[in-house]
Amino acid sequence: MTSPHGVQRVRQRIKSSLERLAVHPALGRKTKDPTIHRLATAPYLHLIFYETTATDIIVYAVRRGACDPASMPEAL
Repeated sequence: MTSPHGVQRVRQRIKSSLERLAVHPALGRKTKDPTIHRLATAPYLHLIFYETTATDIIVYAVRRGACDPASMPEAL
């Protein structure tokens, strides 16, 4: 995406998804790795890979959904 406004919208969507995760950590889907979840953002498809602990949410990666799945965490 090359539009500065488009980048801003994507950034805001990811930020709001992360804020929702802070309130509802079980929003994402489980992956092959039972400790890692994945949350898709819409309409700008990005995937947020994260883990929850008793006190924290650990974000491992935020990737474009169009990226090569083989390059993503082994948690698809």
